[in-house]
Amino acid sequence: MTMHCPQEVELLKLVKELQIILVAALDSLGNKVLPTLEACYLGWAATTVSLAADGYVRLREPGRIHASKLLVRPILEAVIAATAVMKKKGILFQKYFTEWDSATKLFRKDAVAEARAKKELEDLKGEFLKRDPSYPIKCERLPVSKMAEAANLAPLYTIAYSTYCEFNHGSMRAVRGNLNEATDPIDTSTVISCMLMVLEQLQKHTPATVPNLDPYVKRQEKHSMV
Repeated sequence: MTMHCPQEVELLKLVKELQIILVAALDSLGNKVLPTLEACYLGWAATTVSLAADGYVRLREPGRIHASKLLVRPILEAVIAATAVMKKKGILFQKYFTEWDSATKLFRKDAVAEARAKKELEDLKGEFLKRDPSYPIKCERLPVSKMAEAANLAPLYTIAYSTYCEFNHGSMRAVRGNLNEATDPIDTSTVISCMLMVLEQLQKHTPATVPNLDPYVKRQEKHSMV
């Protein structure tokens, strides 16, 4: 006997089907050479979504609801970043720079370490410019909010991403269960929407094998609880 309502049961089935499709799409890239660094990043982000969605459904089905919510934010962030990277040239370097800048703060500050960090940054710039001499190199940190703007997904950031951050950050509202009533009905649909978005991006920007997604969109709409 299931602990989930009929709509949730159908939505979880859909997550599992889309996860199989996503894995197959990524496998279909095989040894193919992707046209840009952005397309390579899209593949890596799609892998993150696939792994997190697999973990989500494995927790959700047996009733580990709160634990499953912890995987929604990484899925959202991967989709926001991948969409931004594909929509606006220059975003990928800024994302690399942001992560490089954060990493340098973790290590000791001396001449050797600083020289090594500087070389890593120069090598990174060189990798982009080698592929495209006109690539816009901008050494400026890029928060998720700005990536969402570049991706035209600002509402997704403002509402969904910000809400699920509360679970990962252990906010008072999250740990006391005050967000459960609002999020329980949309958790699985949010994961499905992200999976569909990243599949659409793979379909558009890579030679990945992706089927017609319209039937899956219609099934999501049919069983949505909002």
